[in-house]
Amino acid sequence: MDNTTALYMTQTQIKRTILVLICLLSGVINVNAANNRKTQILFEVDLGALVRMMSNNPNDSQLNHTLMLTNTQRALSKKDYLELFETIYHTNYPKRNLSYLFVRKNEYDIKINSTNKVVINSLKKEADRAVMETATRMSFRLNAAGINNADIKMNANKGIIKITLDSVADSSRLVHYLSTKGELGIYEVYNNEDLINNLFLLNDSLAKQPAYKSLKVVPPPFTTPETEQFLSNNPLFTILFPSIDDSNQLLPGPVIGRALFSEKNRLISYFNTPAAHKILPENTRIVNRHRSSDKDTILVVYVIKIPKGETASVSNNDIIDAWSEKNIMNPNEYTVTLKMNQPGTKNWSAMTDANKGRYIAVLYDEEVYSCPKVLDGIHSGMTQIAAHFTQQQAEEIAHILKIGQLPLPVQIMSKQCHFEVNEAIR
Repeated sequence: MDNTTALYMTQTQIKRTILVLICLLSGVINVNAANNRKTQILFEVDLGALVRMMSNNPNDSQLNHTLMLTNTQRALSKKDYLELFETIYHTNYPKRNLSYLFVRKNEYDIKINSTNKVVINSLKKEADRAVMETATRMSFRLNAAGINNADIKMNANKGIIKITLDSVADSSRLVHYLSTKGELGIYEVYNNEDLINNLFLLNDSLAKQPAYKSLKVVPPPFTTPETEQFLSNNPLFTILFPSIDDSNQLLPGPVIGRALFSEKNRLISYFNTPAAHKILPENTRIVNRHRSSDKDTILVVYVIKIPKGETASVSNNDIIDAWSEKNIMNPNEYTVTLKMNQPGTKNWSAMTDANKGRYIAVLYDEEVYSCPKVLDGIHSGMTQIAAHFTQQQAEEIAHILKIGQLPLPVQIMSKQCHFEVNEAIR
């Protein structure tokens, strides 16, 4: 396209915009119809997460190096995500077939001697299914929210889903509702008294390692030499404030401490050190309470027990219905009630029977939304999530849990609004 053509198109677009404005002012265009705005949202499905899920070792250094390069170069490449992944892997590791990363007993169509092409075809097959399922569940979520005229298109090879719909009052909230994964997990949780001694041992172990002694929080201007010495000798407790009162007495309950949100990644890294794996009980994971807003800078920290197989005792697969209702303890708030299938009812019954007098953590997208104390065994296959929900929040979570979680993480790429005026002209 030459400069003359480009200039003509630009002038034409300007003239068309001016014409529309003149028509609006003069009444030639019906204003209500002209306000038929459309919102177009582009979502990107995380195909890298699919690759990790299908691999036999998600922590493999070559796998993660290839994924990092793929994610970096994908925006500038004309290749599909998985084709780019294969090209980068072959370039960096020409002597190692992809099959070594993906052969799994009785899973997929990949054998140890499979070619890279066979592996990529198998990955593409799963990607097609996952993107289709993601788009389908997004469609169900829209229908549940009363939006029935959305146009949904997808490109499984690129991992792109495009949704076009009539403009809504709060498009940012709609984007969050659609892109929330919606993963539910109910876990046993450690009490503060169960782990306090382990935390002190972990703190002392980290303090003996120069790599952690050097990672100090930037001290405030009034810091004394004694304070700096404390920071150096207490790498864990510099960022995690234990659950103790002003008299240094242990606070009962499941909260092991609090930390600044800005220190979340460093705190997680401390709990993933070799020292932590030796000192803490096996199969534990650090999690935090859901933050009600981005302005909440404090993390409330728990440690949950991960069952064998890393599957929650009760998960999305166990939920057959979910709905919102007013909180009988506080009519200004709403709760989400869950109804379980037979396996979920059995697991929930056994879990509550085994944890009388202790706490159970209800996680939604890796954050603790509720952590009630179990007073007695619950055999009805029902439970509630009470987390100071508004009516809209409770309804959205209930819709998501009833429809099912997205198979892969999703993030927004772009959101655009435009007018459709052709049919509005009298």
